[in-house]
Amino acid sequence: MKGVLLILAAVTIVGAAFGCALSTSPGTSSSAAVPSAPSGISATAVATGDGEVSVSWSSVSGATSYNLYWAAASTVTTTTGTKVAGVSSPMVLNNIPQGTQYSYIVTATNSAGEGPASAVASSTLPTTTSHVYIAGWIYPYPVYWRDGVLHRIGTTSGYWAYSVAVSGTDVYVMGADFANATYVYWKNDAMTTLPLPAGVSFKFSYGIAVAGGHVYVAAVGMNGSGQQIPLLWTDGVVAELPVPSADASDNAGMQGNIVATANDAYAYGATYTNSGGGHSLFWKNGALTTGQSGGWITDGTVSGTYVLLAGWEPGTTTSSVGGYSDITTSAQTFVTDLAGSPGSLVDGIAVSGSGGVYLAGETNDWSPNPPSRPVYWTGATPAALPLPSGYATASAMLIAVGGGDVYIVGYPVTRSNFWTSSNPMTPLLWKNGSLVTLQLPSGDTAAEIYPGEMTSRSTDVYLVGRTGAPSGTSFDLNYNLATHAVYWKNGVLNQPPLGALTGNSAANVVAVWPN
Repeated sequence: MKGVLLILAAVTIVGAAFGCALSTSPGTSSSAAVPSAPSGISATAVATGDGEVSVSWSSVSGATSYNLYWAAASTVTTTTGTKVAGVSSPMVLNNIPQGTQYSYIVTATNSAGEGPASAVASSTLPTTTSHVYIAGWIYPYPVYWRDGVLHRIGTTSGYWAYSVAVSGTDVYVMGADFANATYVYWKNDAMTTLPLPAGVSFKFSYGIAVAGGHVYVAAVGMNGSGQQIPLLWTDGVVAELPVPSADASDNAGMQGNIVATANDAYAYGATYTNSGGGHSLFWKNGALTTGQSGGWITDGTVSGTYVLLAGWEPGTTTSSVGGYSDITTSAQTFVTDLAGSPGSLVDGIAVSGSGGVYLAGETNDWSPNPPSRPVYWTGATPAALPLPSGYATASAMLIAVGGGDVYIVGYPVTRSNFWTSSNPMTPLLWKNGSLVTLQLPSGDTAAEIYPGEMTSRSTDVYLVGRTGAPSGTSFDLNYNLATHAVYWKNGVLNQPPLGALTGNSAANVVAVWPN
């Protein structure tokens, strides 16, 4: 039976919105003198759009480490502040809301204990306007739209754009040339061709992220034996990502996009064989962390101090096994249990502005004749999602939260064609647990929407895809079919402009920046 696994990864970037208070009072020791208070503390905006602030201070003689305390207030103490232990100057904090004053102090520590606090440094990030970036193509040209304004990428043709990331004023887009089996990325229209390792060929495209001043691109290649190989390019230099030695002959897959903090990028997925086995995996800046045997990590998001990765792991009963764990420790300590949802699979994860965690997926008794049942969870509490008339089962793939509303996207399947490849592509949209109509352009009858194509910013949720009118019950909107790039804002259909370009179009991924 399969269950649900959530991994909560602590990162070195500290999110003021969702920071974890590890301690609120300093300890002391009488065996030696504690260090004096740090001087020269300052708090400076690094990248306003990122919600990033750099806190720096002068070193203290005799100190072996430093603790930082922060609070969303005009002042802060070691009692009222959230403590971040073991930091060094400068310390970059991210996910800090715009327009809110935050205050910081620093203490120095050594074997004797923690010394007195520094003076208070405060900072308020100015409010900026977010922009919506949608990457895709108008055949045969790669494009992106910024706030609905069309931008053709570079001067080349024959490429498809699959992922977009923004850093400051720079726009990065990952793409592929299927005709020549080549991966590429563009930075502000300048194209970089990504080399493949010897003996590895083109297979699947995944995502792009910018973190710590580096550009990361993830994809999956295939070797001469047909084995899938996870790949990561760092600033254009390719590496085959490591897998557990026991899984060296297994396929390795990735899922979703790369998620990134200011300094670190995370790709995720699993090793697997057709008969099962393997492990759930993720890679931090290319370094491997192995998760549960037989599991899979399916989605990820960044929330303040943490990177949240969602997925599933097999269980010995229909009860799922899941929760959060800090991967910087050797043990996984679960604090949330989804055991009340038999046979659960989690496909999507989202976090609200107040820090609430929402999951989307299915429950399934794994009998010889399913159906699976679409479900979403608020924390560990499940809520069944209704099905349209005539359908026996469905998936719930994507989830996003904006303006207090929860949006979920999935696909329905009739019991009679559950195991066939001719299931009609008729996505479902739920809002706050109720089924609503997913609007399509006039004359179109189907849509394609993939993981990673829904995101939120404050009060708004964006979903992107492409629509068309396949004949009969064709499952695939094949690339020879007339298709239309679309996006939905809070469930309302929009069609981005095509300008003078006339080919089939698609919208593949959406990013909101600043986020």
